[in-house]
Amino acid sequence: ENMANMIYQYITRELRSVYQSRLPSDLSELDPVLSAAYTAINRGDLLKGTWRLEILELERAMRTRVEKETKRREVEEAKAVEAARIKAEVEKRQAEEREAKRLAEVAEEERRKVQEASQALIRKRKEEERLRKEREKQELERKQKEEQERAKRIMLESIQRKRQEEEERKRRALEELEAKRAAYEELKAEEAKWRREQEAAKKRDSLQKAQHEKARQQQLLLQQQLQQQRDAAAQPAASTYLPADPIQALDLAIERMTAQAQAEKDPVTIGELFNNIQSLRELKKERQEEKDFQERMMRAQAEEAKRMTERFAKEAEEERLAAEHTAAAGRATCPACSQEKESFFSCDGCGHVICEDCQEQVQLNAAVL
Repeated sequence: ENMANMIYQYITRELRSVYQSRLPSDLSELDPVLSAAYTAINRGDLLKGTWRLEILELERAMRTRVEKETKRREVEEAKAVEAARIKAEVEKRQAEEREAKRLAEVAEEERRKVQEASQALIRKRKEEERLRKEREKQELERKQKEEQERAKRIMLESIQRKRQEEEERKRRALEELEAKRAAYEELKAEEAKWRREQEAAKKRDSLQKAQHEKARQQQLLLQQQLQQQRDAAAQPAASTYLPADPIQALDLAIERMTAQAQAEKDPVTIGELFNNIQSLRELKKERQEEKDFQERMMRAQAEEAKRMTERFAKEAEEERLAAEHTAAAGRATCPACSQEKESFFSCDGCGHVICEDCQEQVQLNAAVL
């Protein structure tokens, strides 16, 4: 009985799986097959083996029918899908043709309207342009008349103003020349005073430096003599040459004392030598500072003399140009009209010096233009 139940369950599961995967909508057709299998098992045909043949025949027939039915349905569904696709494409193409035709008609209508509007706008713009040109012509004629009147008035005012400015410029040039002469005289007096002060300061500095240098030289001479005596006592064959430069002499003395301290064995003598070396180094530092100070003072004095020379040269050139300008104010030949004139002006256009008549003609031409 257990074996029969197991076989029955296997047959049932297999048949349901096959049939459901092929034809899910006709599950009721499985009932006769299952009933026949169950009846055959209950009849005792299990021992004879006939149940297996019956079940296999039923399963084979079912599979065949299901396969045929499935193929038929697939063919019908494919035909229906293809027919629907073709119909949809035809309807879509017809709709596109109708839409294209409608859009072409709309575009043609829009183009016609745009062309009519464009022609109307062109006619309107031509009329506006004609009216604008007439107004501009009238306005230009009016402005030309006003410009001519204003140019005449400006020309007369400019001539009068130029004359006044030239007179004022001459007066200011004379005043500036007198002021420059007075300033130059004052500057020369200040320069002489400054030179006297510099000379006095130099003398004071020289005197103080000479006194200080004399004291340093005496101290250095004593130290050098002491060192030479010690060097002569320690090294009789050593050289006693001292350079002319005080700083180099100090360096040489420091080197000799350092060598003597390295060779000395007495601690007291070594201490004295190191004290002397320290004193010489401080003296060298002071001498170097004095030398640097003197060099800076000499450079500052040279730069100041150069600036004063350039300043005097510039002022002399300005006086020469002012004198030439003043001399040119007399009677001379105008380069424009080649006639002798007394009053000359600087041309506004080219910058050349011309006479008063030529200047008025230039202003008149400029006003007319």
